[in-house]
Amino acid sequence: MNRLVSPLLIVLLLSSFVVGWRTTPELTPPADQPFMWSVSMTLAGNRLLVSDADTGLHIFDVSNLNAPTKVMRIPLQTNMSSAVKDDIIYANSGNQLQAIRVSGNSYTVVSRIGSVYPAWNDLPSYGDESGGGCSACSENDAVTAPMPTGGTGSSYATFAVVDNYLYRADARDRLVTYDVSTPAKPKQIAQTLIGWGIESMYPTPNYLFLGGFDGMYIFDRAQPEKPVKIAKIEHTRSCDPVTVSGSTAFVTLRGSGPCGGVTDELMCVSIKDPHAPEIVGTTPIPTPFGLAVQNQQLFVSNGDGGYSLLDVSDPAAPAVMQTWTGGATRDFIWSDHTLFVLSRDNVYIYDVTNPMAPMLLSQVQGTPAM
Repeated sequence: MNRLVSPLLIVLLLSSFVVGWRTTPELTPPADQPFMWSVSMTLAGNRLLVSDADTGLHIFDVSNLNAPTKVMRIPLQTNMSSAVKDDIIYANSGNQLQAIRVSGNSYTVVSRIGSVYPAWNDLPSYGDESGGGCSACSENDAVTAPMPTGGTGSSYATFAVVDNYLYRADARDRLVTYDVSTPAKPKQIAQTLIGWGIESMYPTPNYLFLGGFDGMYIFDRAQPEKPVKIAKIEHTRSCDPVTVSGSTAFVTLRGSGPCGGVTDELMCVSIKDPHAPEIVGTTPIPTPFGLAVQNQQLFVSNGDGGYSLLDVSDPAAPAVMQTWTGGATRDFIWSDHTLFVLSRDNVYIYDVTNPMAPMLLSQVQGTPAM
């Protein structure tokens, strides 16, 4: 049977769904190359990891929030996300999983699983939800906040470490599980084909919430080595990152761009019974991208139109409290009194002790904003 689409195109298409269509990234950009087309962030201790579809994984020291410094760039192909366990960073290079040990200002790739551009015969068939093995080549009950072992991911993250397992929503729309009990030697132990257009994953101790073009999926981690899909909330075709607080999941739906559809809104979903999620409230949001929630308040990106803060204390009636239109945004990490705001080519760090009055502290690239 003739194949009409190459494996390379699969990876590039997934990147386009999240960040917009791009040409093939250069293979060996300069070592000091800044990121230019960001996708997601991970905060692990004092290190901020920025995944860039063009240039790889960029690592910043944010121990001084007023003066972050660049630590290194790890060249990767179409890098979409990362997660951390101990001194190992897990990140994708195209379809390939890499386990990367970071020491000071240097790094070593200690393990690789899969190929950067997969062969078509490596694709599982639709309807196949069985676990599967793989080969690795080596070089040297409550719905609560995510476990801290894997760092804190932004809402477009597709990697998560919970306990001794790494979960990944990969470029072929599979949920892949790896055993990372020995962090430097990840072992793929299961995979489930979900469907086209999975673009985000939010972990809690007992569940995984995945955002896709046609709905939000909930997977139960009762058997953490092989999560099982227990529910799906369907919606109109839209881009769909998700975050969770308590018994509510918050989903932004963006109908513009490659996702299709016409809906631009925030959707609030009751997950009091994760087996039977229920949409309880919606509100219009212009061109929404990523989001972050804390203390019944929610920051939502308005894309090139800035970002908004919403009161979500009553999920049935989310209310916009304030909007800032000073610049483009894409995603967030909200950590205590600090808000990391991702744009296409920068991260802005704010003090949000008072979320209604964010105070800009610094930015990770370029001349600090005044």
